[in-house]
Amino acid sequence: MSLWIEWNTDVSSTEAESGAAPAAEAKATESQAPESQAPESQAPEAKTLEAKAPEAKTLEAKALEALLTRAIEEGLKAEGVTVPCEVSLTITTPEEIHELNKEYRNVDRPTDVLSFPMLAYAEVPRMTASAGEETARLAEEEENLNPETGELVLGDIVINLEQARAQAAEYGHSLEREVAFLAVHSLLHLLGYDHETEEEEKVMFQKQEAILQSMGLIR
Repeated sequence: MSLWIEWNTDVSSTEAESGAAPAAEAKATESQAPESQAPESQAPEAKTLEAKAPEAKTLEAKALEALLTRAIEEGLKAEGVTVPCEVSLTITTPEEIHELNKEYRNVDRPTDVLSFPMLAYAEVPRMTASAGEETARLAEEEENLNPETGELVLGDIVINLEQARAQAAEYGHSLEREVAFLAVHSLLHLLGYDHETEEEEKVMFQKQEAILQSMGLIR
C-alpha cells in the first residue's frame, strides 16, 4: 500500500480553538454524522512514498503521518484488501476544503473531510460484503492502476486539520482519535461504503468503529 501525504497547512498554525486538487472528477463525500456514531486478511506492508509537511516538520506532524498510515493499513486489513493499492491524502485548511466542497459537491461551507473515490464498484453502497474480493477484481483492469507503480488507485482523502481539532475538543477525545476516525471514514467511502440511509450508516459506522478499536482508539 502506498500512502501519499501532502500538507497544505502548517501544523502549528492549527493549534487554535478550533492542496492538491483531487486527481479525478469523482463523487465527493464527507463525514456528515457525528463521530460518536460509530476475519482477518493480511494487507501488504505500507510504505509512505511522499510526505510534504512544512519544512520544519514538527513531532506532531510526524506522529500524525504515522497515525494516518496505520489507520489506512488497518482499514484495508479489516476489509480484506490484499492487492497493492494507492491512496492520496491531503491535510488542508478550512478555506481550501471549503472551495473543494463548493466545487465538487455544490455545498458552500467548510467540512471535516472529503472523499474522492476513483473506482466503480458493482455494489454501491457496499452492504453485504467486504471490499477485498472486488478490489482484487478491479486490480485486473489496467485502467484502474497507476501506470508507474501498477497499484490500484483507490482515490483521494482531504482532511481539514483545524476542524478535526475543534471536533476532538467538542467530543471530548484526543486529536489522534478524531484524525484516525476521519481517515478510516473516508477510506470506507473509497471502498464503496456510504451513509445516505439509516441502514447504510449502521453498516459503515460499525465497521469504522471496529477498525478504531483495533487501533486502541476508544473513546
